[in-house]
Amino acid sequence: MQKKALLLLLVISTPLQAAVHRWVDAEGEIHFSDKPPIQQHSEKIKLDFKAPRHDPHTAARLERQRRILEYNQQDREEQKQLQTNKEQKAKRLQQQCDLDKKRLLLMERTSRLFIQHEDGSRTYKSEDDRQAIKRQLQNTITENCS
Repeated sequence: MQKKALLLLLVISTPLQAAVHRWVDAEGEIHFSDKPPIQQHSEKIKLDFKAPRHDPHTAARLERQRRILEYNQQDREEQKQLQTNKEQKAKRLQQQCDLDKKRLLLMERTSRLFIQHEDGSRTYKSEDDRQAIKRQLQNTITENCS
């Protein structure tokens, strides 16, 4: 089977005027090539090529194949883009989870919470506000983080 496939490949890839050489090596393996082997006798095989017959349906069939190939290529590209988007979204979500976990840990270690403004002034949050923010972070982590 492998030898037939090799012969077919040689026949297809060989120019119309080229010759194919066949020989048997010392182990009994049959080889085919477009060049004769060095220091070994080979048999030159004559290839008789005939022009293919015109098939009126060939052009339509080839066009359908081309459209199918284009559709499949476009589908593969879309699937790849969807996978890339999914991976990017998962990465952003993981980064947000890590940030939320750090914020929650910081809130658990500190007793006061403040917001620092651009001018350097601080606005301190009440304990009720602090607990509400902490619960919100916990809920967010529970919902979005694995």
